[in-house]
Formats: sequence, C-alpha cells, structure tokens
Amino acid sequence: MIGDSRDGQGDQLLAASTPSQFLEQLQAFERVVGRATVSARAPSRRFGDLPRMVLRAIDPRLTAQLREDRIRYGEITRKIPTGSCIAVIGAEPVGRTTVTALLAYALAESRGERVLAVDTDPNGGLYQRIATRAGGSMADVLIALGARTPLRWPAAPTPPSQVGYRWLKQRLALGGAGASPMLLASDPVRAEAPLRGNEYQKCVRRLRRWFPLILTDTPRAPVAPVLPAVVDTADWFVVVGGADEAGVAAVQQTLYWLRWLRQDQGAGGRVTCVLIQRGEEQAGRFQVSKNFFQEPTFVLPRDHGAGRSDTLVWHLAGPNLKRAIFSVAASVIKGLANSRSDLQNSQRSI
Repeated sequence: MIGDSRDGQGDQLLAASTPSQFLEQLQAFERVVGRATVSARAPSRRFGDLPRMVLRAIDPRLTAQLREDRIRYGEITRKIPTGSCIAVIGAEPVGRTTVTALLAYALAESRGERVLAVDTDPNGGLYQRIATRAGGSMADVLIALGARTPLRWPAAPTPPSQVGYRWLKQRLALGGAGASPMLLASDPVRAEAPLRGNEYQKCVRRLRRWFPLILTDTPRAPVAPVLPAVVDTADWFVVVGGADEAGVAAVQQTLYWLRWLRQDQGAGGRVTCVLIQRGEEQAGRFQVSKNFFQEPTFVLPRDHGAGRSDTLVWHLAGPNLKRAIFSVAASVIKGLANSRSDLQNSQRSI
C-alpha cells in the first residue's frame, strides 16, 4: 500500500491546514512515487478522478476530512443578519480570551468580511492577544459615537457625522494584515475607564452598521457589572470551560445562569459550548465527551502556540486547533442563519 510507505506522506497531508498546503504536500508525494503531477489549477479537468484515487490510496481519512471541510465551509459562509453579536462567556478565569481571539480570526478569514472584537474585560486580555498596533483608545471611539460623556471635552471633538469606517480603522487597534479582525479595546498603558453596560449597548448599536459580525470577550461570569448588558445584546453565546471535571461544572453553572438571566428572551438553542484541553495529564485522567450538554459542544486541543498570554499569531496555530475552531465558528454561523430563517418565517405568518 502506498499509504504505508514514503515516510508518512498521509500524515503530512492530514497536517495541512489550508488547500494550498495540501496541494503542495500532494505534489511532493507524487514526485516521490513518480506518478503524474496533479495540476494546482484544474486537477479534475486533466486527470478526472485521479486526485480522489490518490487520496484514497494515501490515506482513507483524507477523503472524509475533505468532505467534512467542504460541509463546514458551506455552513460558515451562510448569510446571517448584519451586525450579529456573539458573546464569549465563562465562569472560569481562563479560556474566554483565547477562544474570542481564535474565533475572530477564523470568521474574518473564512467569511472575508469585517469582524470586530470588543474587549469588556478591564484587564485588557483581548488587547494583548490581538492588537498588533499600540495606542488603541476605546474612549475616543465611545465619545465620538455618543456612548460616553467625557469629564472634559477635547479641544476639537469629532462630530458624529464624520464617524465612518475609515475613521474607525484609524483609531481601532488592528489585529494584523490581510483578513484579520479589528479590535475595540484600550491600551492598558492609557489606564482608561472600563466599559460600562450602557456604553456597551450604545456603541454596539451604532457599530453594527459597519461590522457584520461583532464578538465580545467578557470578564468572568457572573460577577462582572457589564455582563447583563452584554448578554441582553448578544444574538449567540459561546460558553467556555476546561476539559475536566471543574471545567464541565463551570460550563453547567454558566448555562443555568444564562437561562435564568434571559428567561424572558429564551437563551435555549442559542448556545455553543467549548471545552479546552489544558494538559495531557488532565486529558488522560478525564474522558472528554461532546454529550455533556444539550447544546453543541466542541473540544479544542491544547496548542502551545495559542495557549500563551502574548499576541496570538494565527498562521502559526496548529492544524488540529484550526479545524476545531472552524467547527465552532460553523456551529455559531449555522445557528445565527437558522435564527434568521425562523424570524423571516414568523414574520410571513403574521
């Protein structure tokens, strides 16, 4: 069998996280075995079913993986209401910021549209994970949007009529070049006042016209004062916890609190759960299951590159972690799209 030789080419193909990397690995394999080279532009036009046959010969897992990737891509690119808000919450002290940053990059890359990440944590954890340009000021944006009244007005305040995407782009901390999220957060060096609940609702209501997707990183639930406003504004929730007994209990506690807080609006069915593996020792002692909760549940593997507290480098994240976070993003987008369809159907019935 071909898959049993050539120094584990099947494993290298499985490790490819992008289509271009996959084609490079496939062409390298074909050069080794002396077969015809698959064209990167139109492989099916020249060789018919040869690429699929080669994939099955290398490793049968590849065809299943490609099929899953195709389904995931179809879900993650569905049309959703403009300005949809996703809140990432959790009762544990770790995990929320990393999941928010990963989701922001995954959605910006896969959907190719503007994604805004909002940091409501006074500690500025999301700023440290995403920001690549120092000096971002949340206060300037809030004042210009009319969401915050300053103690002292600047000499030349920006009138609301001049606030637009170009103006925001110059003042928001950027998350990198290309398809990357933008960030509404304060540089911790500036020591600005934390975002309050009424300010959050006002600014998000105005920012929805420029950003189709808004992700919010929250402080630890349920003690943060800004959380009720974030929960009241959100269209979908991502509840984060560790992949161990304490983490599962924390997620369950957060789900109970979330249902109680949104009992008048119904939070059921609008939640995706994420469990993060913290270490190989814990993963070995605790059997992770996706059936802990009624809500869709995903497990993020431990990734040393994404688990640090410094700036997240998206292109250095491992392929397994990327697949897992793309699955989370697809679940969220699918839920938002279905909510949109249900709303349209209810309006037609009225």
